[in-house]
Amino acid sequence: MTRKMENAAHGTLPRIDQAVVGIDGVIDYLAGTATAGATLANRTGAASVSDDHMRLCDILVAAGDTSITNSEIRDRR
Repeated sequence: MTRKMENAAHGTLPRIDQAVVGIDGVIDYLAGTATAGATLANRTGAASVSDDHMRLCDILVAAGDTSITNSEIRDRR
């Protein structure tokens, strides 16, 4: 089972979202906080992941993005 959450990009600030999997096998999408200077390298504004979840990937949602490209996804398994 996969749950999907759609969050529009912030108009002027990037954010780091994450895909995580829980011990129940459900994949969840965690939206981060839009923060100046957020990048895939520094993960600024990324939500914390609870101990019963494993991070699958980080997703850079650039300011004003309407779609996500492969270069904006980083594998974190």
